[in-house]
Amino acid sequence: MTGKIPQHWPAVRDGVDFPAMGDRRGDTTGEPSGARIRALIASALLVVLTAAPARAQPQWQALPGAPTASRIDDLHFLNPLTGWTATGDGAIYRTQDGGTHWDVQFWDPALYFRSIRMADSQRGFAGTLVSSKLLYATTNGGANWTLVTNLPALRPNALCGLSAPSSQVIYGVGSYSGPARLIKTANGGATWTSIDLSAFATTLVDVHFLSELEGIVIGSTGTFPSQSRAVVLRTTNGGVTWRRAALPETSPGAGRRTVPR
Repeated sequence: MTGKIPQHWPAVRDGVDFPAMGDRRGDTTGEPSGARIRALIASALLVVLTAAPARAQPQWQALPGAPTASRIDDLHFLNPLTGWTATGDGAIYRTQDGGTHWDVQFWDPALYFRSIRMADSQRGFAGTLVSSKLLYATTNGGANWTLVTNLPALRPNALCGLSAPSSQVIYGVGSYSGPARLIKTANGGATWTSIDLSAFATTLVDVHFLSELEGIVIGSTGTFPSQSRAVVLRTTNGGVTWRRAALPETSPGAGRRTVPR
């Protein structure tokens, strides 16, 4: 291109010729054209937003084929399609299509299942509130569940929470009414050890480990249930030592401190 560069280049949008910002050609109102353009764009956006349908808010919906029970306290999915749930009526279910259909894998009406975790697609564990039948295990994806009989004598009287950070390391805690104890296997359930945490908590109701070594247990201190106060204990060495991670601010000794095993 040769010749003098024009001072104002027209801006073209979808075939409509708008004067460039600061170009007052044809301006009879005294309002800067830039302001008029902004007002026009704002008006167009308002029309579009007003005309657009409102986005539906996400809502929970009941699954028609979901298990029914007096209580369902836990479930665990390995991926979006494959998951397990255990009920207060003593049943364990599995789905392989994201919850559309569920198959009963185990049922004993004398049991109350409180927790369930799959370490991988084949190995899993389900904890109960029945002290004489505390833990069940599967090694074939739930086709068979058998009672675990090699737990140490010093163990929870109920397994309220389970965590499986790997296929070999599994943690379990209980109970909601005390005493506060943790069980652990480092070899996929071949052997188990236990840790008594009653010096630092009255009850334990759940456990979650980010890795084989780092995790938390959740419970309470004080007299259960009338004077219970929440407590969270954290470990970074697989349960060898524990550190109080959180307490109500009004509790004596609130804050962080290291506690021995």
